[in-house]
Amino acid sequence: MAKDIKIGILEASSNDSDSTQSGIYVSWFERMLSTTSGSFSYQAYQAYNGETPSAPDACDAYIISGSASSVLDIDPWIKALSGFLVETIPERPIVGVCFGHQLLHQIFGGKVEKSAKGWGIGVHEYDVDGCMDWMKPCVDKVGLLVSHMDQVVQTAPNTTIIASSDFCPNAITMIGSNILTLQSHPEHTKAFAQDLYNSRRERIGNRHVDDAINSLQQPTSEGQVAEWIARFITSKV
Repeated sequence: MAKDIKIGILEASSNDSDSTQSGIYVSWFERMLSTTSGSFSYQAYQAYNGETPSAPDACDAYIISGSASSVLDIDPWIKALSGFLVETIPERPIVGVCFGHQLLHQIFGGKVEKSAKGWGIGVHEYDVDGCMDWMKPCVDKVGLLVSHMDQVVQTAPNTTIIASSDFCPNAITMIGSNILTLQSHPEHTKAFAQDLYNSRRERIGNRHVDDAINSLQQPTSEGQVAEWIARFITSKV
């Protein structure tokens, strides 16, 4: 029997939330990948507390989670995590989600800003711009849950755009051959998303939150994208 691929979950936040659906990040990604064709085990690292793996080869692959923090912050733990990622990139496949997506572009030469378009929340639909070998089956569009205000406005060198929209032109990308990044949250559930949006009404505004919650009635593509992530990791290990 093939050995499980060990994925290190680099937690970029404690995930304290008012949501009744909250949980630790490693459990979210484990749930997300549990229905895919991959065979994985997991190790969590509290990157937000300065914890990173002892060496790149501590795990076979890494996922960087979302965060309540911004990559535009100058917190010491973000610097420490960035240093680990720079060391790890030549060695292991890495997947960045939301905060992780932005951080990877920033540390490898891209640019992140608070978007003039404002908050992106709810279900957003993206056009798939090109299919890689690991994107099986490939589709023309994906709908995914989002919660972000920062955006990658300039991608890192050697980036391939996988999926995009008018609101978020750099929604799913590859940097080089072994970095996959997603602005969306395929690990979220709609129940969690609804609680999260409601908890941020004062920051985002009632109308925008109501529109986002109404959008949750739309079909989404978490299972499809989870399979892509599993195939990407498996193909790169």
